[in-house]
Order: sequence, then C-alpha cells, then structure tokens
Amino acid sequence: MPSANISCSKERLKVYLYLLREISNGTKMFEIEINGMTCGGCVKSITNSLQKIDTNAKIDISLEKQLARIETTLTQDKIIAAIEGSGFDVISCKLI
Repeated sequence: MPSANISCSKERLKVYLYLLREISNGTKMFEIEINGMTCGGCVKSITNSLQKIDTNAKIDISLEKQLARIETTLTQDKIIAAIEGSGFDVISCKLI
C-alpha cells in the first residue's frame, strides 16, 4: 500500500472535526464564562433553564472555574438569554 503524505495542523484538524460534528447532528459546543454562581443551586438553576429549551443539551458547569461547556443546537443568543434569565451574568460566550 502506498504511503499517503498527510500533513494537517492541529487547528485545521479542529476545524474539520467541528464541521463534521456540525454536519452530523447540528450541535455546537460553547464555552461560557458566568459570573455570580456561588453554590450547587446556582449550577442547577442554570442547567434547568438550559434543559427547558434544549432537552438534549450536554451541559458541564464548573462552579470553581465559573465556566460552562454546553453542546447544543441552540444559538448563542438563546444560551445567553437563558443564563441571564436565571439571574447570572454572562462574561463571555465563545464557540469552541
């Protein structure tokens, strides 16, 4: 079997994987910095708000880091509105 000359930067690979995931199921991964969480109840409140509008969302929230990673079909605006509607401030929200 002939060897293939494959050269691919890590960034290009990340883009390809993102596009493949986007095409396959329409989900996007967001990383959100949240201000105002002080306890597990805060985490639960945000999780419940997001799950009300996307029951299939995969949500991982770090109280210690004040950071959430959300895999969802929701738009960035809907995510921010849900979190802020729960009484917390979104410092940043980026697609990863």
